[in-house]
Amino acid sequence: LYLWASALRMIGDHPFLGVGLDNFLYQYPQYMFPEAWQEPNISHPHNIMLDFWARIGILGVAAMGWLQWDFWRRGWRLWNATLPRPQRSLVLALMAVMIDTLVHGLIDNSFFLIDLATIFWFTYGLMLILEQISSRTPALSAEGTQ
Repeated sequence: LYLWASALRMIGDHPFLGVGLDNFLYQYPQYMFPEAWQEPNISHPHNIMLDFWARIGILGVAAMGWLQWDFWRRGWRLWNATLPRPQRSLVLALMAVMIDTLVHGLIDNSFFLIDLATIFWFTYGLMLILEQISSRTPALSAEGTQ
């Protein structure tokens, strides 16, 4: 909680542009509460929205919000479409991965590491590919796009 409060103080000083990518570690000691002295070298705020906002500002929060809205809009549309079972299972799996990413992001890092960013974009990209594939499926053209 002290870390989140410190991140909010940091965001208060840098709301529009943030402190920059990978600069949380260097800025955190200036905002750290004395009660949090045990861990002065923390590289992220352990919260996905605070992380985006602290690193890249309000536009980062807006970008993540838009990406989430777009992902879930596409996923929900595909889930409700008439898809073959393997594709429908893949849609469900991709939504589960995104839920895991967001839930994990509430207490730890979930995007700004190369492996986590790769998983995020792989998940998002597969959803786009599934949407393209489903738009070419004849059964979807008649029933799933209403």
